[in-house]
Amino acid sequence: MNSLKCGQKKKRKLPAWMGTVYDEPKSQKEPEKLSDDKSACNPETQNTKQTFQQQKGETCASLKSFKPTETIDDIISKSLPYMEFKGSIIYSYNINDCCLLCDDLLESLNPEEDFFVGFDIEWPVTYQKGNPGKVSLIQICVSEQKCFLFHVAAMPEFPKILKNLIENQKIKKIGLNIENDFWKLAKDCDINAMSIIRHSMLELKTLANTKLKSSENWSLDGLVKNVLRMKLNKEGSIRCGNWANFPLSEEQQKYAAIDAFASLKLYNILQKK
Repeated sequence: MNSLKCGQKKKRKLPAWMGTVYDEPKSQKEPEKLSDDKSACNPETQNTKQTFQQQKGETCASLKSFKPTETIDDIISKSLPYMEFKGSIIYSYNINDCCLLCDDLLESLNPEEDFFVGFDIEWPVTYQKGNPGKVSLIQICVSEQKCFLFHVAAMPEFPKILKNLIENQKIKKIGLNIENDFWKLAKDCDINAMSIIRHSMLELKTLANTKLKSSENWSLDGLVKNVLRMKLNKEGSIRCGNWANFPLSEEQQKYAAIDAFASLKLYNILQKK
């Protein structure tokens, strides 16, 4: 017998049947590890995952190209009330009636004081280049209680006394982009635009930028929102309607009066700033 060194243990010989287990060829493949995800064995789940990944990619792509349709101004605008004119609307379409009304207005003027009015005009939109419709309506708002609408399209001719009223230097005409209105009146109604522009026209845009210390290219609706915290009803069916048609609808009359009233109201507020 061979003697064992101190501390050396005798190696035990394994039984024959155990040798076959430990002596398996190393080249044999190990069994695949089962996934902890039970859904991995479900083909429907695999398809769902692929669909989800595809949808996720499409969603991310659409988010990159997404542009909000509403601005902060749009959201604020929705909460604002519509501006209204609660005074009397005097709708004049008869030339004799127009002459009497204009005569009364001129007679009421104080020669020592200027008289401020909101001014606007309307004409039908033709959508034909170089062929705009003629001036159909002239709006003169004299106070918060009274606004005159002179429907000149319904009259056989442009009243001379209405021309005198518009050209009167003591009557200060207030409006936004109002110079264009006077050139339009000069072309269609033989109004002396140059004299009015020099002596009796008040441009709201200029006044607003001076008082608000801004340099904005204001629209009338923009000024109404900013200064009065209201908004104008600019519904296309009314704004672009046929202003030459007689009689004007109640909606058209209200729309026309509000535009002239807004100019007068804005002037009165801005002057106090």
